[in-house]
Amino acid sequence: MVFRMYSNESEIHAAAALIRAGRVVVFPTETVYGVGANALDPEAVARIFLIKGRPTDNPLIVHLSGAAEIGLVASEVSPIAHRLLEVFAPGPLTIVLPARADLPRVVTAGLDTVAVRVPSHPVAHALLAASAVPVAAPSANRSGEPSPTRVEMARRSLRDGPDAYLDGGPCEVGLESTVLAVFHDEIRILRPGAVTEADILSVLPDAAVRSGPVSEFAHPDRPAPSPGMRHRHYQPNAGVRLWETPQELREEILRCCEGGVRAGIIIPAAAVLPSSLDETPAGHRARGEDGSGPVVRTYRDVREYARQLYAWFWEFDEAGVAMILAHVPGGEGLGAAIRDRLWRASG
Repeated sequence: MVFRMYSNESEIHAAAALIRAGRVVVFPTETVYGVGANALDPEAVARIFLIKGRPTDNPLIVHLSGAAEIGLVASEVSPIAHRLLEVFAPGPLTIVLPARADLPRVVTAGLDTVAVRVPSHPVAHALLAASAVPVAAPSANRSGEPSPTRVEMARRSLRDGPDAYLDGGPCEVGLESTVLAVFHDEIRILRPGAVTEADILSVLPDAAVRSGPVSEFAHPDRPAPSPGMRHRHYQPNAGVRLWETPQELREEILRCCEGGVRAGIIIPAAAVLPSSLDETPAGHRARGEDGSGPVVRTYRDVREYARQLYAWFWEFDEAGVAMILAHVPGGEGLGAAIRDRLWRASG
């Protein structure tokens, strides 16, 4: 079942009825599309793992229609976490909290913590409110692939696995949510996203903010506390090579030319493609064996880059590109989140 773009109220209520009945629904959020089921129904949640081919040691994020519902899945909220939720929920922020004892541990990968967030997309909000249950939802793609930011990307990946798709148009943010955990008085950024360290410090200027997992979660025999910290992630069918300087791009283009490989290129709008795109020392053009040219995508700023990255990966795969040459943006904040996803995609 596929509902039309910007699904109307009756379609959203039909999808909510499916969730209450233990079924699985794809829906939009402001970050990426999710594939969700009733978080309190372990059999329904198990279907998510089956549909995605997702490792069972990779916990899910529970989506709520409002921060007031956190008590349905979490046993407590620290003052720091409460303040962050006051400011950034609804929005692209996930916080890891102590889980209720009765929350099915299939959701948390066996951990005693649960990752929760309140999405701001109007379709997601309406679906969660109509469902009247917490909804566990990872990104709506086969495990390891780039997250979908358009409903057609989710359809290509998951096909007939879910019971329904809600179309809410392209996602506004385009990268998965920032994931935070609070350890005593320290805030740990487990996965970077649109809520940045600077954003956190603007609310809690005296907070100690660190990036990366704490050492106790680095052990390979323990589940990670949030998605995106282990396993293969965000990888298109094409290979991904990263570049920062014009010289590095020139070398990558030459490498593609010599191998007869068609390239997809992501470049800042203000930058200039090297002349080697047209001519190489060997007299060949930067084109594939079939004579087709490279596919070039440009971005004006990191917000546009984040919003378009996964869609461009999808477009490159649809165009038959064999190698993606992706620019690595500088800066902190959202630029750091893009670098994280590019590094994982190229791994």
